[in-house]
Amino acid sequence: MNELVRKAIHVSGILYIPIYSFLGKDNIIILLLILIPISFVFELLRIRRGLLTRIFREYERRRFASYFYYLIAIFLVTIFFSREACFSAVVCSNIGDFVAGIVRKWKDFFSSIFMFLSSTLFLFFIGLGLSSIFSAAAATLVERLRRFDDNFTVPIFAALVTEISLNFKIFINIILNYILSVSS
Repeated sequence: MNELVRKAIHVSGILYIPIYSFLGKDNIIILLLILIPISFVFELLRIRRGLLTRIFREYERRRFASYFYYLIAIFLVTIFFSREACFSAVVCSNIGDFVAGIVRKWKDFFSSIFMFLSSTLFLFFIGLGLSSIFSAAAATLVERLRRFDDNFTVPIFAALVTEISLNFKIFINIILNYILSVSS
């Protein structure tokens, strides 16, 4: 039951996409600037008083919970990256990592494959094209390495790779258009 609550909270982060689409970047930043301090105070109280220990994993009971790192990452992504990169960060974190967590219960190795596939498909669905593959691959690799809390690293790397791949595509189009205009 506790894991089901965690997964429901985890996947609910996908609501960022319609909220961003409806409210816009500036209002999402304001919303995050409100949520982060509230979460910070909540986490301090939760850790000091031992609140809600049943829904947190053992390693989260004495440190800030993963959702807090996710909020910080999404805040940074929202400030520094394009809308597409933000959406990529959210999809890889909330859909890809959600699917990986479910599959990991049966077979750890396949969790990465399912994270990559679910992230790629969802990113294609929202219109990121070929960038979907690169973003999903980066997010999957970072999640697999587990060097730091993946709720922080996955969105950051997914957004970064999306931004690079989208800008690289624009750069290639400019060069191709220039070559075609010179040759005609």
